[in-house]
Amino acid sequence: MKQEIIDIILHSFQKPEIHPTAEELFLKLKETDEKVDKELFNAELRRLVEEQRVYYVLSTDKKKHYGISKGYHGHFICSSCGKVRDFVIGKEVDKMISSYLKELIRTYGVLGRFNLSTEGICHECVQKYN
Repeated sequence: MKQEIIDIILHSFQKPEIHPTAEELFLKLKETDEKVDKELFNAELRRLVEEQRVYYVLSTDKKKHYGISKGYHGHFICSSCGKVRDFVIGKEVDKMISSYLKELIRTYGVLGRFNLSTEGICHECVQKYN
């Protein structure tokens, strides 16, 4: 059962990548197995985050939106609906930002990693309100 949960979580991130909430991931899992244990699901999701195979972004809807760990990218977060989309920033841009942040925060501590998030209104929400 644990491996089935892990497989479903990891295969839930499609191209274009979506960033589902834990609840959306759990509902997808329930489609496969109605008797799935929510505590077991939550434990496996936490473990995947701890292992850095999955990460989360806090969105404007105040929920954690999960994604699969991958290369250099940032996030566009819709301030209206809360959807999170990826965009590629490239290795050189990542290095430049990382170097800048390391210098900027060196008096506070040591940079581990950073998360580049931008906010705006997605095309679906713009069309909805026009």
